[in-house]
Amino acid sequence: MIEVTVEIKGLAELDAAIRALPDAMQDKVVRAGLTAAGKVFVDGMQRRAPKDPHHRVIRKGQAYPLPLSQSIATRVSLAKDRATVKVGPSKQAFWGRFQELGTKYQTPQPFMTPTLQADGQIAVAAFATIARDKLEDVAAAVRSA
Repeated sequence: MIEVTVEIKGLAELDAAIRALPDAMQDKVVRAGLTAAGKVFVDGMQRRAPKDPHHRVIRKGQAYPLPLSQSIATRVSLAKDRATVKVGPSKQAFWGRFQELGTKYQTPQPFMTPTLQADGQIAVAAFATIARDKLEDVAAAVRSA
């Protein structure tokens, strides 16, 4: 599996505001932000994924795998001091990593790395925007309770 770790710095005020909330509410804010950031990466990977001109999905009772571009998935997980969003080909499209890195029989056709490089700042901005919006919603709910 290809794994890239990105640590976001420079959002100190947002981080402090999130940490001031009770744990359950922190999770809602962080999960909303990570979901938005993951969507940015999904969209980018779908656009950049190699296209197979011979791929056909026939739906007459037979299960054929979806094209790689339609098999990009996200998974958000929250732990005590770590929150992650994993984005990439689903387990059913395991061969997507071969597209990214290549094999001895196939040249690489990267689509994940270029997405991270091109859309990384957009994802950070999406995280910050959505997390701030959710933070305001949660704070308003706390004030009215």
